Amino acid sequence: MQALVAETLAASKVAVPFIVQEIGKRMQRARLSRLSGGFASILGAAMLAAQTAGSLSINLQLLWSAISMVGALLVFWGEHLEKPLVGQQRSLGELLADVLVAEEGMTEVHLRMLANDAADTSSLMDIARRANEAAARIRKAMVFGGLQAPTEGVLSGAA
Repeated sequence: MQALVAETLAASKVAVPFIVQEIGKRMQRARLSRLSGGFASILGAAMLAAQTAGSLSINLQLLWSAISMVGALLVFWGEHLEKPLVGQQRSLGELLADVLVAEEGMTEVHLRMLANDAADTSSLMDIARRANEAAARIRKAMVFGGLQAPTEGVLSGAA
């Protein structure tokens, strides 16, 4: 049982930084996409005001319309990036929070193992249960976030 807990701890040390990095990248891309889309929407509003004043050629109107369309697509793309690929309608920020809670659980498991809290069977079972709960949170974030494991077998053999 101790070997399974140790394996789960080792896998989480690889998985947690990977998930934090990947979800962080996706959140940054979503934010940039929404920001770009918002900027293009502002340009579209400016184009509409200029068109109302009658001072734009047809070519400029077409160009600004294309920019507005791209802006709308960027906003939709940013919204898509912010949502998990499968599962619940939770944000990536919530998945990231789950991973950080799981990391705290793994730290607690590690400290209990170092403190030799696993001397008796019931304590070891409690430690293994806690490790498995944390591993399940990490795995859930990987699945709902659409992430592939950074190495073969990460968190596949949870305690």
